[in-house]
Amino acid sequence: MFTKINFNGEILKEARLKQNRTLDELAQSICSNSRQLEAIENNNYEILQAAEIRKIVIKRYAYELKIDIAIAGDD
Repeated sequence: MFTKINFNGEILKEARLKQNRTLDELAQSICSNSRQLEAIENNNYEILQAAEIRKIVIKRYAYELKIDIAIAGDD
């Protein structure tokens, strides 16, 4: 069973495209892989099975794009 994250990955995709950055470039910057980032952009979180890992990757991705986000369930 997967923990649901209340977040829309399209926000990150739009920001990435506006900044003319590739998934590969961002993946390398945040020590992830482009497949994971593409899944996040498409709100397909099953690829990142552990809830804490999902939150970390999403937060790193947002930080790299200079986007301030909050994920439901964070304290």
